[in-house]
Amino acid sequence: MSYYLRLTESDETPMPDGAAEELVEIDSQGVVQRELGFDGDGNVVHQFPSTQFPHGSYGHFDLAPFETKGLTNDIEPAEFETRWAEATTEAANRPRPPDAMDRLIARVSRRFRPQQ
Repeated sequence: MSYYLRLTESDETPMPDGAAEELVEIDSQGVVQRELGFDGDGNVVHQFPSTQFPHGSYGHFDLAPFETKGLTNDIEPAEFETRWAEATTEAANRPRPPDAMDRLIARVSRRFRPQQ
């Protein structure tokens, strides 16, 4: 069984990555499996897991287990899945942010560029 929560700035201040709202999927053990963060205009600013967002390799809540006793859904699973699919499609159409290896390659390339 999974739970689907909607977190806002009133739940956690401040929200990470400029998010005004975050949707999280939590498994039966209270571990966050997926996260979606939206800014005030509804644009996706965070997705975990993802390779398309700056912090997509770790979640905002992945190390913070939730207590599941008495937990109820804030949103329907189908709404979460729809918004996840939309965010994934949107992310596929945006450039991947540079990771540490990209930055290292760029730095080394500049350092060893032949003199002209």
